[in-house]
Amino acid sequence: MPTLSVVGLGFGAGEQLTLRGHDVLSASGWIGFFGLPPPLAGFLHRYGAEQVDLDALLASHVQPYGFTPRAAQIALQAAWQHGRAAVAVAGHPCFANAATSAFAAFARQAGVHFELVAAPSILDAFAERTGTSLVPPGATALDARLLLSQGYTLEPRLALVLWDVGYLSHDERFLLGARLLATWGNDWSVSLFRAGATWRPDDLVTYPLAQLELWLPAVGFETTVVVPPRPLA
Repeated sequence: MPTLSVVGLGFGAGEQLTLRGHDVLSASGWIGFFGLPPPLAGFLHRYGAEQVDLDALLASHVQPYGFTPRAAQIALQAAWQHGRAAVAVAGHPCFANAATSAFAAFARQAGVHFELVAAPSILDAFAERTGTSLVPPGATALDARLLLSQGYTLEPRLALVLWDVGYLSHDERFLLGARLLATWGNDWSVSLFRAGATWRPDDLVTYPLAQLELWLPAVGFETTVVVPPRPLA
């Protein structure tokens, strides 16, 4: 039975890749990736497998909708062709990566063995690099698209962690921003965090939540949005 593995590359520098992750990538005949900053994508060049930038192949910057099922089908075809294929992602393959569960479901339908190879998450990187626990226990962690479509109740006393904001349309982003403003208030702030191969000051930026015209356009595909908890008055 062919195997498709989703491999976490650690904090975004590659060297936090686990030994098992290294073994899986070394044994894969095909490695796909998406949402990786260029230095992290370059880390994959040490492996001899055919490598495919799924964002570029599927033009996710032009048509983000439907990206996950299309990417999954390409990865599954590669698994059948090579016997073992891998999809490399930043951080932990489950946290802040909503595509993982969809890949697992498509693999079951296609009769392909599916596995996760874990690594530290984006929040581990956040804590390491900021020296702070901005995201305490009890934080709400959601795919931004699910927040909009399902209308989950938000609690301002808990931190909110959102991913896939970069895949929202212009109008959807502003709907999201209005929702956050209504929950946390005009005087609160929002942090945008991107885990890259090297730590740069602009990988963590904070904006007033009310300045939607500034922070919403600054969210990229690989950005995690963090709204810190608001203590009781």
